[in-house]
Amino acid sequence: MKHFIMFGRETEDNQLSITGNMLPKVDLEIATDVFKCFQDSMENFTDFTVLVGVTKFNCHRIFLSSCSGFFEALMRTDMREKSESSCTIEGISPDIFGLILDVIYKGRNVLSEENMLELWMAANQLQIQFLITACEKFVTKHVTPQNYKFVLNNAELLHSSTIIMEVKNVLARSYFDLVCSDNFMQVSLKELLEILRNNNLSVCPDFCVYSVLKWASADDYSNKPDELLIVQNGRSVWSNKGDYHEDAESIKHRRSCLNNLLDAIQLNRVSKECLSLLIINKYIIENKDAIFKVNLIAADRIMNNDVWYQNTRGTCKHCFLH
Repeated sequence: MKHFIMFGRETEDNQLSITGNMLPKVDLEIATDVFKCFQDSMENFTDFTVLVGVTKFNCHRIFLSSCSGFFEALMRTDMREKSESSCTIEGISPDIFGLILDVIYKGRNVLSEENMLELWMAANQLQIQFLITACEKFVTKHVTPQNYKFVLNNAELLHSSTIIMEVKNVLARSYFDLVCSDNFMQVSLKELLEILRNNNLSVCPDFCVYSVLKWASADDYSNKPDELLIVQNGRSVWSNKGDYHEDAESIKHRRSCLNNLLDAIQLNRVSKECLSLLIINKYIIENKDAIFKVNLIAADRIMNNDVWYQNTRGTCKHCFLH
């Protein structure tokens, strides 16, 4: 007893409690041996059954309640599941729950691109914090312009500010790829404004203007056959349109937002060629606020002899006007 008192304190009921700042250093070799002992005997002495779909999993209360806030709450209350030593889990597939048990019992890294979102949802449902953190780290490394919408929807559903922010940063860093993809025409106004204002945006103002006009030209895009509009550095800027379609009201709303989108772009820094195209663009002409803004920038350029453009032309590898 004297040995243990060095690392702990006695409570009112004479129970020994280990203090957090006085724990002895963990010996990894011993810890590994202990862990192996748990693994070797984990099929024995099970005291709780979890039914997932039609699959029964024989588990241990101590493992479940130690790792899962959901199971801890269930074990601490006088619910029927506690007295019957069993519960039913819905919303999680047997395969995913089996992987979660592999994590809890064996410490395995089971995350993959195929299961990351299901595991992330399940970890949140069961309140397994260390697995939530691992899933979020994994998801942030695998967000792409192709899967961002699904990831973002799940992040918003789970109130994961970490993933929501990372998705926005990924879209800004890979904006050229996003504009080239079919998913670009499904980007919402809010998402597009946030991308254009993001400090991680990796393209020049010229390309931002082009992307905004493409986004606003939804009906032209949906009516075109599968084709390429521009090829820049061997890459298509307008790729296969897939099954994209949008109604007339939504398209009208897109064009009414052109002024707000141009505000999000450093319009005073676009090239002379880009500005010339904006002045005669039919969507800009139809929007009185947008055409006023473009004419104002053009007039300012003329008054200042277009100094900025002369000094910075050709600085962006994605600029389609080089």
